[in-house]
Amino acid sequence: MQGSSPRRKYKVLMVDDSQLVLAMTKAALERVGVVVVTLISPIGFTKVLQDERPDLALIDVGMPALRGDQLAEMIRRRLPGSCPMVLFSERPEEELARLTALCGASGFIRKSGDWPAMTSAILGFLERTP
Repeated sequence: MQGSSPRRKYKVLMVDDSQLVLAMTKAALERVGVVVVTLISPIGFTKVLQDERPDLALIDVGMPALRGDQLAEMIRRRLPGSCPMVLFSERPEEELARLTALCGASGFIRKSGDWPAMTSAILGFLERTP
């Protein structure tokens, strides 16, 4: 691809029950060259994770069917060699830090209207992934 940066092409699997959050986050990440696969619910997450082999999974904490921290913990137990799991929520940092530690996620990113900051945080996780 001409004019693109020499940065590695990353893939993110994102699950969130908000179509708006999925669309906005996907658009922000695609602007910086990240491939984004989205799911509106955790149903089928394991299969998509195995099929797509993303570099990072970005998981909404507040999904009604299965909370993101529960999904991350389940994946860590079932597929211990899978990609880093990052919790994604507007909840307070203290709560996200606690949930991250309890479920074994790689970290968390707070949802906000600051798309450049969120994109930068996601890229930070991706660039630290081997």
